[in-house]
Amino acid sequence: MLANSTKKDDKKHKHIKKSGISLKPRKYFFRDLIIVIGVVLVWRGLWQLADRFLFPDHSLLSDIVGIFIGLFLLYLPDKDLSHLTGERHQEHHHYHHYGQKQASKNVPPQ
Repeated sequence: MLANSTKKDDKKHKHIKKSGISLKPRKYFFRDLIIVIGVVLVWRGLWQLADRFLFPDHSLLSDIVGIFIGLFLLYLPDKDLSHLTGERHQEHHHYHHYGQKQASKNVPPQ
């Protein structure tokens, strides 16, 4: 009887997520795979273009200029680099979407 209940429990818990990883096949696996391959190929192409045209005879200068171009591109959407710290500030969200005056009304008194 114990062996039977173990097999039933295994079947019943087959699709339970453990550590955030599902044992069940993802619905959009192939779509996600195509997106990942596309991103990697674009990155590869941009990398090779940078190697060819961004100071090709001076690799250190090319690397430094590439870092500054990358930081500038990351700065453009929000005019801010604080999102690179990994911390998400609620204040930034309010200032960005609602404006400074409205955000100050939403901040609780300290």
